[in-house]
Amino acid sequence: MMASCKKEKTQVYQSRGVLLGPDMGMCAMCGGMKVQIRNDTSKNPPPFYRTNSDFRALGLAQTLSYPANVSLDWHRDTSAMGQYGWIIVTAIKAD
Repeated sequence: MMASCKKEKTQVYQSRGVLLGPDMGMCAMCGGMKVQIRNDTSKNPPPFYRTNSDFRALGLAQTLSYPANVSLDWHRDTSAMGQYGWIIVTAIKAD
């Protein structure tokens, strides 16, 4: 009977944040989201970061309303866009 039991693996995310809404500031046709990181330890962090991922790419429901509390894993974009506050979101979950 014990052989059929499985431990449930809980994802631990590095940050908590808020999806503020669609990002139309850089490119109206490019899509993307504005993300505020609550526990950001970066030196002089911006008020929000930009990501070019949309709901489908992030695996979130399109019916999610803003602002939306999330838990996420991320890192700064190392391309030229990184200097403009762009990040790469590697995992995210709506809270």
